[in-house]
Amino acid sequence: MRPTSFFTQLTLRNAVTATLTVLVGLFVVVALGVVVRSIVENIRYVHATQQIHDLVTASRSYAERDPSFGTQSDQNALALLIRAQLIQGGSMINDPPSMSNPWNQPVRLTSVGSSIVRLETKVPSHDCRRLAAFLGKEASTEGLVAMDARQTDKGVWRRFYEKTRSRFDPKAADAACGREQDATLMLFFKVRE
Repeated sequence: MRPTSFFTQLTLRNAVTATLTVLVGLFVVVALGVVVRSIVENIRYVHATQQIHDLVTASRSYAERDPSFGTQSDQNALALLIRAQLIQGGSMINDPPSMSNPWNQPVRLTSVGSSIVRLETKVPSHDCRRLAAFLGKEASTEGLVAMDARQTDKGVWRRFYEKTRSRFDPKAADAACGREQDATLMLFFKVRE
């Protein structure tokens, strides 16, 4: 067995050090990517809660000015609010005017009669559960009447909250939002008392 030279040992040490440096650097990049993605998702969630609040507030404001608002079934309430310039972020380019949520999915706001509006939008399933939990806690202040969700575009709607019958149940919301990538959340709000 021949003795290892000093330069061979030094080269081996350098190779191990370089490999460890690359691995640590890769780990740091992956960790930063996870942190950035988490931050972006939290920002989207906060924007979604603000968007819902703004739509409900604008709907109530419009209902005070127009006694017929929210009384006709299938009235495009979103178009009325955008045209009245009561909400920010809507697009007048299309007819009828439109709006997207923070995940670039369409938002629909229609009246269902009895001074109730229905907000419907597709969100990631985990955010469906988060939004449901948040809104379930804030139900009385936001005028929330009911919440439904379905896992796919053609899936069955599952009601998991109704103000008159039940308290918010996180397990029911979890089941309704499901484990698919996306879920469609439908919220019913009273625009006048």
